Amino acid sequence: KSVSVDRQENIMRFIDNNKIIRGTYDTKAMLMGGGDAVRLKAEVDIDGRELTRRYLETLPLDTLLSEVNGIKSEEQMVHFMLKHGDQLVNTLGAEINQIEDSIKKEFPDIKHIDIEIN
Repeated sequence: KSVSVDRQENIMRFIDNNKIIRGTYDTKAMLMGGGDAVRLKAEVDIDGRELTRRYLETLPLDTLLSEVNGIKSEEQMVHFMLKHGDQLVNTLGAEINQIEDSIKKEFPDIKHIDIEIN
């Protein structure tokens, strides 16, 4: 059984209030197993610039600049991009976990959350 449209819209607005989320689409909230527990599915569009900002906040920028200035070959550039690309994905995972935790805190009946990145 689906949760009311008003409630789904409230959940969607809550998700959209996260700066890293550019938009939320195809939100579905269903009651699980005849009880009060809710399963939430939402597709989100991530703001890549905001994600990158959050990743950069974890780095000493002077060290990053030195790394960039030290790139002298394509091989070094590839190594740099692979290293930071991997860390950017880790940052995205941490951000999604934080969003899921905040949803569960705001809506305690939501027990299962499936956020898909568009």
